[in-house]
Amino acid sequence: MTESISIPPFNRNAILSFILAITTLLALCAGILPIPFTIIICYPPGVLFAIASLFLGLKSQRELRTDGKRGRSLAVMAVWVSGLSMLAYACMITAGVILIPRITEYVSQFISSIK
Repeated sequence: MTESISIPPFNRNAILSFILAITTLLALCAGILPIPFTIIICYPPGVLFAIASLFLGLKSQRELRTDGKRGRSLAVMAVWVSGLSMLAYACMITAGVILIPRITEYVSQFISSIK
């Protein structure tokens, strides 16, 4: 007679938060590419994905304390990745705001040299 061991299922919020965290990293890396307008296209959804991943990761950690499902490591990694990604986004946005006067000066000099 064989005994079957029941393996608890994964927490869906933990899986979803991990997928969103990976998507956040992809958006962060795609924004760095030297292709025009990738920052404008990739950063806003990346920030939204990071926020959603952070909240879902924290929610799944709370749920995992009470139920017997698996996925704690996914939830912890999602919280860390999304938190660090949000920090990277904040640093890049701050650097962009600080560099706006220099960038506009460079662009105006470039345009005047073309004329």
